[in-house]
Amino acid sequence: MSIEDGKHMRIDELIAIIDWAYENDLSKLDEVIRNGNLSPAMSEFVADIVTGKRKRKKGAKSTAVRDEQLFSEVDKLLLDGHKLTSSKNKDGAAEIVAQNNGLTEDVVIKSCQRMKAKYEPAISMFIERFKQKFMEDE
Repeated sequence: MSIEDGKHMRIDELIAIIDWAYENDLSKLDEVIRNGNLSPAMSEFVADIVTGKRKRKKGAKSTAVRDEQLFSEVDKLLLDGHKLTSSKNKDGAAEIVAQNNGLTEDVVIKSCQRMKAKYEPAISMFIERFKQKFMEDE
């Protein structure tokens, strides 16, 4: 069973690995391990970390924390009915967040794109597994 295929991991395990690998954030990984209910693939992954077979990629981006904060602010505005990009009235979620943080709209949009790229594979896998488990019975 290969850890890279991710087919036998839960979504919380995948997110914990992403946060550890790209942001050096051990909090979710710690939580998953302490929960004590690891999937076989996750147990293998943790064993590889402990034995040194698997190491975190060096050079995690310093913008990772900022990206999460900006994405969260944009998401709240989108839920309130704003569009992502601005019209001539500068009323788009990205523009509002940019103004509040001294950035440009383009910087905020790129930040959101990085967050989407980071989490979309794990979310897509979770949705596919959900469909297979619950939609095939219909």
